[in-house]
Amino acid sequence: MLFNPFRKKPPESASTTAGRGVSSVDRAEVAESGLFREDWYLNHYPDAAMAGVDPVSHYLENGAALGYDPGPGFSTCGYWGRYPDVASAGMNPLLHYLRHGRDEGRATGPAGRERDGFDRKPYRNFSEFLRHSLLQPLVKAPFSEDDLCSFAVMGRIGAQLAERALSCPDSEAPLVSVVMPAFNRETVIAEAIASVLLQSYGRFELIVVDDGSTDGTVSAALPHAADPRVRVERCPERRGVSAARNRGIALAKGALIAYLDSDNTWLPDYLGAMVGAFLQSPEIEAAYSGQYICRSEEPEPVAVRFGSYNKSLLRNHNYIDLNCFMHRSSALERAGGGFCETLTRLVDWELILRISRSCPMVSVPVLQSNYFHDRADNTITRTETLAPALEVMTKRLAEPVAVDPPAPLAGPVAVVVVNREGLEPLHALVDDLCGTYSRADVELIVVDNGSSAPVRDYLESLRPMGVGLVFSDLDCDFPSAANQGAALARPGADILFLGAGSLPGRGAVEALQAAVYASPDVAISVPQIVVPAGHADAGMHVPDTLDALPCDVSLSLRHRNVARVGTFHDGERVELDYAPFSCVYIKREVWDRCGGLAADGDCPVSPERILCDYVRQVLGMKIVYTPAALARHNA
Repeated sequence: MLFNPFRKKPPESASTTAGRGVSSVDRAEVAESGLFREDWYLNHYPDAAMAGVDPVSHYLENGAALGYDPGPGFSTCGYWGRYPDVASAGMNPLLHYLRHGRDEGRATGPAGRERDGFDRKPYRNFSEFLRHSLLQPLVKAPFSEDDLCSFAVMGRIGAQLAERALSCPDSEAPLVSVVMPAFNRETVIAEAIASVLLQSYGRFELIVVDDGSTDGTVSAALPHAADPRVRVERCPERRGVSAARNRGIALAKGALIAYLDSDNTWLPDYLGAMVGAFLQSPEIEAAYSGQYICRSEEPEPVAVRFGSYNKSLLRNHNYIDLNCFMHRSSALERAGGGFCETLTRLVDWELILRISRSCPMVSVPVLQSNYFHDRADNTITRTETLAPALEVMTKRLAEPVAVDPPAPLAGPVAVVVVNREGLEPLHALVDDLCGTYSRADVELIVVDNGSSAPVRDYLESLRPMGVGLVFSDLDCDFPSAANQGAALARPGADILFLGAGSLPGRGAVEALQAAVYASPDVAISVPQIVVPAGHADAGMHVPDTLDALPCDVSLSLRHRNVARVGTFHDGERVELDYAPFSCVYIKREVWDRCGGLAADGDCPVSPERILCDYVRQVLGMKIVYTPAALARHNA
């Protein structure tokens, strides 16, 4: 029988069919349900027909584990994806529905529902879902069958991680300190606390910090303190949520710290899954997972939020909720301390950004957290103004990030710039490159496309500095200009192409070179290509970008160029199938083997995409994105 991570123990039964692990009671209940269609099942799953066993027994013993549906009116993956409590319990989804879900009003999610008016999503499997989540972390209901299958995979991952944590010897199992701030939450805090006490991973302490409540919050929390793992700390006056969390952190004894707001809840395997992720990757300092977005009046989630770790997207807007974020206690010292007490909004984003900048972090594709929009009337979102906090965050994000000095270049690089009129960007580029690198390490070549006299005069003044120049009185296409520039490059020098208005940041050339030589099968590297706040094209590449902040457009939904992202992504290298040529680094041997870019006159479609496809499909090499390099693009 195929191993099913959802099944934690065999189903209990008084009698079974001969030679099978299927209860005769279970079989009869499914057969008589009206939801199991024998002819439909055998027609859709030929392996079941060839197995020579009773179709109902096949579904109960093997089919459900394979994600097979019992009929057109019930979706196995859909039910598991919607209801992770069923997945965690290891119960057959159809049996759960018949015995519990029907009375509870749970949906059956029929197979093929996307054909009945539901939007087709731009992914058909979990690998594609992860790639899509890099740029669009929010999946809104109604959920398609492809959504639900991806959620079901996340359920299996969560169960496996939790199992790892639960099997860890007590001497190695880390203590988790759960910090829960509260202010006037008497009607909801008991449920939040209960969700912590119901965790399958029991090695935790819960620190409830009451921030000067004037209602019965403390009275609602205190009965739970009968559990020795629960501590209720009362603050004499209200100082704000950040001060309350910092008080909880000061009292924490755990090696790991988690946060749960008093109006949200966790599913039973949340702590187990997150601890399992830390045990699986002991080098990480922080991790986050996904969550269900809920409204109190809705019986089902209205959205799911999960995004594979994207460092540049995190700098544009916060897609990581604190309620599904966990870090080592040591990470706070490396990040410069706890929560900022002068901010009233965006405090979680501010802390997560600092930790992400200083500590290794991964995304964990698990759904074990519930975020409620409207369970409390006094949420920060409703009571505090966003604009002042956003202004502070905009200023902080503009501050330079301290980085280690780049390693010296390992070989020569020719920087080929295709320019038209851009005098100011040219000044900045020449000052930066010529002031940073020797001519032996970096040669600058400018191909000018019919610029005005002042620009041409400036370029002529650069000849004595060894800058290579190509002047074209005609506005030739980018591929032709790029080919002309590359032809001037010294033999053996790799080539960094820059479009008009692109300026590599400090250490970008070194980081791009390091990325292509990290593995012999890498041919091309691409940096973060960051456009200014409010750029007209940003939303075409990153749909939910925050206009008030700059945006990286290298990873792009417009180009659909993400080829592969790891299941537990560390925010570093991403494999692409297309490289934007506004800033791209190419190994010289690869450029020579490709024969340059096809000129537009020879090929009416994208020459850049043709080269990228040739590199991947013919040469068998990779194109990688590295966030360690950054280029600003102002065109």
